[in-house]
Amino acid sequence: MLTQAERDALLAKIGELRAQHGIKPIVTCNSAWNDERWASFGLEEFPDMQTVADYTAALTALNLFRYVDSETMLGTAAA
Repeated sequence: MLTQAERDALLAKIGELRAQHGIKPIVTCNSAWNDERWASFGLEEFPDMQTVADYTAALTALNLFRYVDSETMLGTAAA
């Protein structure tokens, strides 16, 4: 468990990584009120596949996955 200050610092680092990699957050949703598996989910737009790999490596270096379970689904815009 992280303290509120540690959680805020980690979220700030994630925001910095998004900005550094040109990742556009589209929406972040709180689903804890009706979902036992996922407390939240979000949608982000990545410039390219290399950015996905680089961002994931940066999140791993932050040890993020020690604190959260994550599932990634990649897709392209539909017409």
